[in-house]
Amino acid sequence: MYKKTVRLVILAVLSVTFCAQAQVANSPYSIRGLGSPQSANLIHNRGMGGVGLSSGRAWNLNLKNPALLPVNSLTTFEAGVSAEYKRLSNVNTTNEETSGRLDYLAVGIPIKPGKATLSLSLLPYTITNYSINATSTVRGTNEPVDLEFNGEGGVNKVSISGGYQPFSFLSFGLTGSYLFGTINEEALTELPDQQTFSNIAVNERTTVSDVTMGFGIRGIIPVGEKNSFNIGATIDSESDLKVRRLLTIERRRLTSLVVDSDTVFNNTEGSVVVPPRIGIGLSYQVGAKWTFGADLEYQDWSEYRNASGENEDMRESYRAAAGLEWTPDPSSVNRYLERVTYRLGGNFENTPFSFNGRQIEKFGINFGATFPVSRVSNLNMAFEYGRQGSTDNNLIAEEFFKLSIGVTFNDNSFSFYKNIRKFD
Repeated sequence: MYKKTVRLVILAVLSVTFCAQAQVANSPYSIRGLGSPQSANLIHNRGMGGVGLSSGRAWNLNLKNPALLPVNSLTTFEAGVSAEYKRLSNVNTTNEETSGRLDYLAVGIPIKPGKATLSLSLLPYTITNYSINATSTVRGTNEPVDLEFNGEGGVNKVSISGGYQPFSFLSFGLTGSYLFGTINEEALTELPDQQTFSNIAVNERTTVSDVTMGFGIRGIIPVGEKNSFNIGATIDSESDLKVRRLLTIERRRLTSLVVDSDTVFNNTEGSVVVPPRIGIGLSYQVGAKWTFGADLEYQDWSEYRNASGENEDMRESYRAAAGLEWTPDPSSVNRYLERVTYRLGGNFENTPFSFNGRQIEKFGINFGATFPVSRVSNLNMAFEYGRQGSTDNNLIAEEFFKLSIGVTFNDNSFSFYKNIRKFD
């Protein structure tokens, strides 16, 4: 057990190091709010289009609904990375880029196998990464001015979740999360035909540090001896997040040399209001072979307020997902491919972002698989093709291809309940 623990710690340290060096794909729409909101989808969820509020399997953690944690009766460690190719287009130009990053780290520990399980996880909460260039004119004149907007950073989430199943047909769970992270943004103006004038740069740094809570419940309706119909629901409470802000205005020469700088406010405390999010999921499981599921998540971002009390034209958003997974024969000994789990899914999202009077939509098509590498551990893969936005109304279309790879280590050598019994 000691050697296994050491290996997991080393893997976690290496993963965090990779995370610190990771790159995130450019998304112009992350200029709004705290950036693009992220869902707690692990790779096996992504293969089904992001489904997971009501269904779970014993060989993978499910962080979308803490009420599903009792399904995991073994100590579980999960980590995932992803690589993404993205094409950004407007009516005039097209840009391409690639990126890669650590997606998540998660550990699940059974307190009493089949009854109660705890988990600890690290996931992104929001991601900000954009670089936008535009041209305008100086107010009251025909003088052209180049505008450049840049932003990077985001908010991370460390969560402790617990799930308890008091009855065979009912389980519930609770999640407490600590949010932390920094978002750096810059707005730069330049008069291209005036070499004697300085450029003006407005720099803002927002640091988030606060806690949030979430609750989940799952009901199970048996259908025959092995099948079941499942209902799951979650709610994340409204958050009044504490933030600290630094705002400076710089005058720069064309060589980017700072001529002078004024600090508007430094480490000024404020708060950002993030509206509650609710989700509901339905699924039908046919033994250990088939799962069909669908989820719907809703969040009214029109109630969002930034640290200045502004809404930033955020709108109501929802995300619908549906998918299936199939394991031909989980107990097969001689035919490896029959023990592989295959997944297919899709999703559609009305994002909270609105530009030029149009709300931004996003959709994705997903494929995935879980490959057993031992009796209980496995390798997870998922592929997604998606699109966000369009080139209409002078907007930007994002087309992306994303490959996610992760590992799951399951082990029965550690359990609080088992070790307590040994001690007694």
